[in-house]
Amino acid sequence: MAKIKDTIYNFKGQPSLYRTETGEFVDTRGRYVGFLDGKAVYDFNGTQRGWFEAGVLRDPLSNCVGFIEGATSSALPLLPDVTQRGLPRVQRQPPKRPACESELKKARPEDELSQFDPISLFQVVYK
Repeated sequence: MAKIKDTIYNFKGQPSLYRTETGEFVDTRGRYVGFLDGKAVYDFNGTQRGWFEAGVLRDPLSNCVGFIEGATSSALPLLPDVTQRGLPRVQRQPPKRPACESELKKARPEDELSQFDPISLFQVVYK
């Protein structure tokens, strides 16, 4: 079973995603929704969804989507207090990682909140 490394909180301070020790992102039901490749975040279709850097999950426009406790980015909005809850039961094996599309050009990190929360970042269809 995958081991959880970090809890990613939304901007209400609620746990929304978990990052495993092997770099996959798991939702609160224990389902794999994406993975980390360097600092780029991808879904399991190979579509880049954003970045994870200095403890902050960012959307393609570099707006803040979520954070871990102890996030150190210089571009952050005011962070809420966080609530704790039990860890999810994670599926045994993550899906096979696909070939990824070219990495998006990274914008300068913003201290703006994204229109997405950590879960919807992996659900939206970009055009």
